[in-house]
Amino acid sequence: MTSASQVYAEQLFRLGHGYPLWDPEPATHPDIDGLDGEVHIGDVGFVDASTGTFHRLFNAILPADDDANKAGVPEGFKPFVQRSYGKVDKRGAIDARSLCSKAVKHTSANGQVSIQGAGGGIEFQCTDEQGAVLLLEEGADREALLPSRRMANYMRQNYNSWVMFAQDQLDVDISREDLFFVRGHVKTKKWAVVAWIHEGRSAKLSFDGNFSSLANASLKVSYSSDVTVPPERNWGPKQDVQKKIKGKSRGKAHQTRETHKTDQCVFLNYYKLRVRLGFWPTVMKAAA
Repeated sequence: MTSASQVYAEQLFRLGHGYPLWDPEPATHPDIDGLDGEVHIGDVGFVDASTGTFHRLFNAILPADDDANKAGVPEGFKPFVQRSYGKVDKRGAIDARSLCSKAVKHTSANGQVSIQGAGGGIEFQCTDEQGAVLLLEEGADREALLPSRRMANYMRQNYNSWVMFAQDQLDVDISREDLFFVRGHVKTKKWAVVAWIHEGRSAKLSFDGNFSSLANASLKVSYSSDVTVPPERNWGPKQDVQKKIKGKSRGKAHQTRETHKTDQCVFLNYYKLRVRLGFWPTVMKAAA
């Protein structure tokens, strides 16, 4: 059966913001001390289809000794040198508090999510078999490189060594078609996602607007009893909740002050290989 992350990506990709990640939190690899898991421009990696998490293999722009490359770099690695003009930032690139696939409609009178949660609830209903929603507390920022022929050529010249590095050095079984060469990202602080995988017409989503209690009951999904595949949801960052729980266990809950980095990657902009039988692989630019 198709996973929630795959349905979510397929449904929201059509909005044109990039590849949607079901799990925007930085990947963690606890056995590699000091590895930076946050998504960066220049990352070469893959998306785990079962979890919707982006995993970096290495970063092709940063030096080999950077924290992002703690897992190593391919043999003969020469960093890609970006031009200063090519990098662009857009704060508030996504200012909407919710992004919905075509099949998902607002069913409440007020189409805006109130971050205070008091009277700021919102409801969604899926009108087709599948659908997806992304909820944001404060919108999201984009950072990207402008389309670059040099960057595409760099991937074309090096993808074989990238695959060999993943398979032989990191023991990750991926193919060349799985590779993402990140040229941009859209990041936020707090988020929630929902995917209707099957029989979506029978399900509704309600959200009271309170991102501080996503671990509890602020995000509710209802569906009829005869639905065989209920909607799935995810939210984050969960690491902050774990820190708060530890603080409470030590009797310091009143001293807890939430601080959130804009490191949750909700969309990827990237180059990818397109392989067709009888033709050399070509590099295509995907999204935004």
